[in-house]
Amino acid sequence: MGSYQVSNDTLSKTSKWISDVLATLQGYLKEIEEKKGEIDEYSERLRGAFQTPTGISQVLKCLLFPKSPEHHYVYYRSTKSRVKIDEMLKNKCVLLFISGLFGIEDEIKLLKEISEDLASNPKCEKDGMRKSDFKILWVPIVSSSLDSEKIKTQFNFIAQQFVTWSCVVDYSIVGPACKKLIRQKLRYMNKPMIAVFNQQGSRTNNDALAMLFAWGHHAFPWSTGDDLIFVRNWNWFWSILKDINQQLSSLNEKDYNIIFGCMDEADTNNYDGSWLGKITVELEKIKRDKIISSSGFAIKYYHHGKQAENDFKFAYKFWAFVENVFTSLKSMKTTTIKDDPSLDNLKKFLALRREKSGWVIISQGSEVKMVGSGVSVYKTLYKFESWKHNITQHGFDGAFVNEYFNEFPPQSNCLRLDLKTNVSDVSVPLECVTCQSEMEIQLVRYVCCHGNHSRAKYVHRLA
Repeated sequence: MGSYQVSNDTLSKTSKWISDVLATLQGYLKEIEEKKGEIDEYSERLRGAFQTPTGISQVLKCLLFPKSPEHHYVYYRSTKSRVKIDEMLKNKCVLLFISGLFGIEDEIKLLKEISEDLASNPKCEKDGMRKSDFKILWVPIVSSSLDSEKIKTQFNFIAQQFVTWSCVVDYSIVGPACKKLIRQKLRYMNKPMIAVFNQQGSRTNNDALAMLFAWGHHAFPWSTGDDLIFVRNWNWFWSILKDINQQLSSLNEKDYNIIFGCMDEADTNNYDGSWLGKITVELEKIKRDKIISSSGFAIKYYHHGKQAENDFKFAYKFWAFVENVFTSLKSMKTTTIKDDPSLDNLKKFLALRREKSGWVIISQGSEVKMVGSGVSVYKTLYKFESWKHNITQHGFDGAFVNEYFNEFPPQSNCLRLDLKTNVSDVSVPLECVTCQSEMEIQLVRYVCCHGNHSRAKYVHRLA
């Protein structure tokens, strides 16, 4: 048999191929080790922060900081100096504000007001918690893809505002495992949020931002459900109306209040010829009717947005408040809220906002008697002569409601909700008011807020 000789060139190519394969395999092994290290680090942080927490300091270290103690510092107050986290936040309750670096002006203003209240009322106590027990900690989550100089400049600009009344974590030390934990366990979705932790490191509220925007320091200590007392029996509605409409600051419990408006501010400014322009004519006729004048109660009416100096600002503040209350209430999972009609009331009201026919609320004093379509209510009032004889026996609300529902029975079609703010909690099931079935998410619309004064960040449309 003849011998087979391999040329040097072939050996050289084979050697290079083996070296390339070995280098590739070594790269894979390194990648596997890195992934394993990331998984181990994540699991360790997960246990320390959420499964076996021993206190707020440990939770924050696992959630935010590198392992090395040399990084366990926050920036604090007017000294603008670094303070050890154990010295600053041990045995404290924490409002953990998590956000990006841009578009958080409203949240900064809100937290500054909360901080001032905590400082001015340190001994105020509720549910065993004092206001002196609370600290605010800002954690900026920054994408590494952004321009580093722009990030640094913006961070320093905002941090200088925070450190005069709060604690700040340097964005550069929040590592990938921490960011992953924040996104998965705290459900941070690139939208400002405030998680509330007690001294033991347990979360008492997954996201209190909507509650804080709606009720501020009144809902202290901001645990889930602390704002329920403000929501029941349409208290939320009167709270915002009385705040921005002085005519409603004092309600006579015998008198009837008819409050009406329309979804589009443009419609409320150009309403001649529509029901918005005609309803006041009918209401004036009803007020002067002998049956009403001899009944012992008065009919009062208010056009939502028309009595404010700045109609758009009035309407925006009103609907932003309603959505904040809705978001906070929707997040509650207690049996208490299941037995309370407040969430359904909010859903009905928010659904009517989308109707071009407008909305009307009729109350006697502060007790809401009916919520209905603006056009339908107008048509019912227009036919006052045909049902006014029932007022003596059934009262104004009883006579009106009977006529309204006889003429316009409850619709069988399901309503739609469009929420412009505070909709990061899209995974929480929401039932339709009409058919009681679970609503499905049809569309999430992202809108850039750059240059938009109202800062509407996206629209969440539900079927």
